[in-house]
Amino acid sequence: MVSSMPKGKMIGIIPAILTPIDKENKVDLEALKNLVRFLVEKGVHGLYPCGTTGEGPLLSLDERKKVAEIVVDEAKASVRVMVHTGSINFNDVIALSKHAEDIGADAVGVVTPFYYKYDDEAMFKFYSDIASSVDLSLYLYNIPPLTGNWISVKVIDRLVSEHSNIVGIKDTSGDIKYILAILREVGDRIDVISGAESILLTSLLAGAVGGISGLANAFPETVVGIYNEYKNGNINKAWELQFKLDGLSKLIDSTNFISYLKGVLVARGVNIGLHVKKPLRPLTNEEFEKLKSQLTKYNL
Repeated sequence: MVSSMPKGKMIGIIPAILTPIDKENKVDLEALKNLVRFLVEKGVHGLYPCGTTGEGPLLSLDERKKVAEIVVDEAKASVRVMVHTGSINFNDVIALSKHAEDIGADAVGVVTPFYYKYDDEAMFKFYSDIASSVDLSLYLYNIPPLTGNWISVKVIDRLVSEHSNIVGIKDTSGDIKYILAILREVGDRIDVISGAESILLTSLLAGAVGGISGLANAFPETVVGIYNEYKNGNINKAWELQFKLDGLSKLIDSTNFISYLKGVLVARGVNIGLHVKKPLRPLTNEEFEKLKSQLTKYNL
């Protein structure tokens, strides 16, 4: 049974905020502040720094801490912030989670362990140890296409039974059957946030409380509009915007999606630069010009 009352603090549309990078391969802190302001002005409900779209796995520990500090400081008065603290190094996960708590973040999100394969017992112990190390809200993060590991519903059940601060899960599997299984089995004890834009509205209708979206960096009006129309009961309008988002998503190359998202923002006049953290590559001039031409069809 799905509860109508969210368990955590994170609801609505939460951009997985990009991290601006300068030509020296360092984080551009001023551009990051400008991006936070842009997204808040567009009506987003929260921010999620240092995730996949934020190039978190490519940032150093110090860079991740500084990005988290900037986003929390810039956004705290307006929207809630969930800091992604996942890492292949367990000690870094704990250090980043404690840091997020110290700077006043509202929650942390932690991706599953990756590269190696992990069974249910290892997965349970991983999240259990993190939950025991901090007091703030903890969100599980399931993205098996990139990590090679799933969080089973059985493990989720065990975790929420033993840790009151495990309040939600971000699922980017794109598998609506998995989301439905979570909602059916433990939906009265944990929030579900969709990380796959293609099933955003479907997930909301099923009982998800929001979406963490990379596309919301570039197209915040459309993604926020889907959620707001859904909440207002305008389901036909919400579907119209979902279909629009599906079209916009085709402008973003799935392999170089971070570069393309930055390209859209630069084309829209949000000067965060086109650089990405190495070894990712930026757009070529030809790719950028083609993207700008395509955006005119959407009045962007």
